Parts: sequence; structure tokens; C-alpha cells
Amino acid sequence: MPLDFQGSSNDRRIRRKPPPDYLSRRTQYRIFALVGSLFLILLLMEQARKPENWRWIWTVGGGQVPAEEDVDTRLRAPSDAIAGGAGASPLLIPGEDGGATGAKAPDTGTATPSRETVAPLRHARHDLWSRLLESLGDENRVLFLTGLKAGRDEEPLPPDTQAKWPPIEEQLQAGWQDYVNKAFLAVSQDSGSLTDEEKRSWLEVIDCLKREWQEGLQGAFQGLGRGDKLSAEQQAAVSSLQETLDAVFLDAVRDNTVFRTAEKDAWFRLFEQLQRRDLADLRRASIGYVGFLQLYKQPSEYRGKLVTVSGVVRMGYYREAPKNFYGIDGYYVFWLKPAGAKSPIVIYCLEIPAGFPDVAKLERERERPQLNEEAEFTGFFFKRWAYRAQDDTRLAPLILAKTPRWEPRPDANRAADQPPSVWFWTALLGGTGVFGIGLALVFFWLTRRAPPPEFPLHMEFLERSEEMP
Repeated sequence: MPLDFQGSSNDRRIRRKPPPDYLSRRTQYRIFALVGSLFLILLLMEQARKPENWRWIWTVGGGQVPAEEDVDTRLRAPSDAIAGGAGASPLLIPGEDGGATGAKAPDTGTATPSRETVAPLRHARHDLWSRLLESLGDENRVLFLTGLKAGRDEEPLPPDTQAKWPPIEEQLQAGWQDYVNKAFLAVSQDSGSLTDEEKRSWLEVIDCLKREWQEGLQGAFQGLGRGDKLSAEQQAAVSSLQETLDAVFLDAVRDNTVFRTAEKDAWFRLFEQLQRRDLADLRRASIGYVGFLQLYKQPSEYRGKLVTVSGVVRMGYYREAPKNFYGIDGYYVFWLKPAGAKSPIVIYCLEIPAGFPDVAKLERERERPQLNEEAEFTGFFFKRWAYRAQDDTRLAPLILAKTPRWEPRPDANRAADQPPSVWFWTALLGGTGVFGIGLALVFFWLTRRAPPPEFPLHMEFLERSEEMP
């Protein structure tokens, strides 16, 4: 083995690291930092055991929502009370005063005639059934809608409805035929406001209306009157009719108003749809999370659409529903403070999950405590609703929901009021002791003195012989 005369020998006595000087400021600062880190770890452990510090992980909506601009929700302009509807439906036939038609055929540049008639046909159905429902009167209207619900549920008509069904069917058929005849005359006798292509498009719409009645609705209504089970084609015809009626119902909703009798059909039909669907299906069909300002400033854009809102429920109570044939007994009313907004969103929902504060029971016990529950609601936006506040009449978005999406909050507050348990102190002191022992072992290992290296005897003699002159 060659000798190293440059001082780079592997002699461990030369490379040994000296022990730290515990009296130096630098070493003391390092020890102080280590002890501080220990206490920081203990503090983090204490905070990590609190469930409320981790609630943001499953908090609905996710993340921090930026604050929305503050708006004045007071109802000021009386003229706004009648605003917010979908507007007058396009008319296919002249009105009672003999005025001109309000609808105009669409541009004829589309590829096929069937596509040309989609929008006019939808408007014609809307106008037709608006007139037919109005012609039925209140009692027959309720009986007719009861019959349609029985058809959707594949159940026979109630006895009182079945006895009065034939006159209702005859009245609807007569009104349908009268509408179609007037529409045909309005298009055929047009003096030139419609082009030939537009006339052809409207005549196709009229022909579609005839076939819808003759090949679908007429047989379905007759089957309902006899108590027969509807065929698949008849069920499809009734479902298509119900979609048209739902649009007619929503047309009667007005923003900046309290509840109106004209809105009850839209109100209960939306609740019926909520009853038939589970929460997972509703969340999939939702257009997504919306904020207070979106609903407040654009009510007509969101009306009748499934939306999702989240926030903190501040107040709740229970209200019984008016008598109805939809099977709605009552609803829970919650005042939700959405994230990032100061004004509330009002939620009417059918159910509450297990463990959620039962406001109906509390109200029976003459209690109405302030709530503080983080929740998410998916439901149909109904309208911008007027309510009486302490200072003025104010407006709030109103949503109809099935049930809140909510996670039970651990009883952190009650646990915080109690002293830590024996197990907590045992774990804390035991963990601190284990950590201290481990830290001491690390220091011992880093500062221990290495044993003197063992050199072979012949190597030592060789070194000495080299030093001799």
C-alpha cells in the first residue's frame, strides 16, 4: 500500500469532526430552532385533530368564493312587480279583435322542411294549450291535470275525475278543432304578408297539430276515460303534452312578486319532478353552481332550470302545502347565506337528511333557533321573490329543491368546551418523550467520538523507518 505524503491519508483521527461547542451562539440557535420545531409540530398535531379545520375538504362548492358585489335588494319600482315573465306567446291565429298574426315563419334557408317547423310548431302548441286551459275553467282544469297525472303514474283516473272526463275530452277536442280551422284560414287567406315558403311552413305546422291530436292525444284521452293502460305511443304523446304545459305554467310566473295563484301549477309541477328523481340524478342534470348575483340579475334566464347553490343555512322552518293532487304535504323553508354574498337565497325543499336539525319538530315545540349548517341545494330556480323584511320589502332568489346535500358536523364545539381527556395527555406526553429520546439519540450519533484507527504493526514500523536519517 503506497504512502500518502500529501496529508490526505485515510486516517480517521485527521478527518474526525469535533464535537459542537454548546456555549457558542450558533449551536444554541440551532438547539433553540429544534425545540421550537418540536412545539410547532405539537401545535399542528393539536389543530389537525379538530374536524372543523378539515371541513374545507368536503365543503360543497370547493375553494374560496370571491365576494360578490353588494346589491340593493329592496323593491322600489312598482312597475317591476309585473316584470319577469316570458312575454306574450307568439300567436298563430288572429285574436278576437281580428288583428294580424303575431308569429312569423322562420328563415327558409334551413336544409329540410321538418327543421323549419320546429320553432313555429313549439310556439303553436304553446299558444294552443294556453287557450285550451283557459277555456276549461278552474274546476275542469284541475280535473284535466289530475287525469294527466294519473296517466303519468299509470294509474286509473280517480272516480270523480272519471265521471267528468268525457265532457272535458269533448271540450278539448272542440277547442283544438276550432284553433286549427282558424289557423288554416289565417294562413290561406293571407293578403301577402307571408311568402309562399312561409305559407308552406305554416301549413305544415297545422298538419302536425292535426296529426298530434288524431294519432296520439285523442286516443290517449279516450283510454284514460275508459281506464285503459296507455300504449307506449300514447305515453309519449302525453309526455310531450306535459312538456308544453310546463312551459305554459312557467310563463305565468312573475318576478318581484309574492306567491300568486296563477303560479300554483308551475309550483307543484316542479315539486312533482323533484319527488320523482333522486338527488344524484338532479345533481347530474344541474347546469352547475350559480351565485346570488346570477339568479338575482337574470331570473328569466334561469327560471325552471336545475341549479346548484351552496352556503350556510341561517334559519329554517316548516310550512304545510295547500291542498293539491300532487301529493305534496309540506316543505321545509331555509334561508341560505351563499358564499361571497350578503343577501339570502330562499330554499323550499321537500325533505331533510337524517341528522339535520328538524325545524318542523322545533317549531312544534315553539322554538326557532338560529341555524349554522353548511349545505348545498340542487333544485329548480322559480323566481325573484318579494318578502317582507324588518326594514322594507326585499327581493331574494327562490329555489325549489328536494333535499339538502349535507354532512353531519362533528360535535367539535362541545368537545372544545371540555378539558382534554386522559388519553389525550397520555398520547401528547408519550409522543413528546419518544420524540425527545429520538432527538437525543440523533445528537449522540452525530457528536460521538470515533475510536482511534487501528494501523497494522508493519505499517507503523515502515513509517518510523522512513523518518530515520
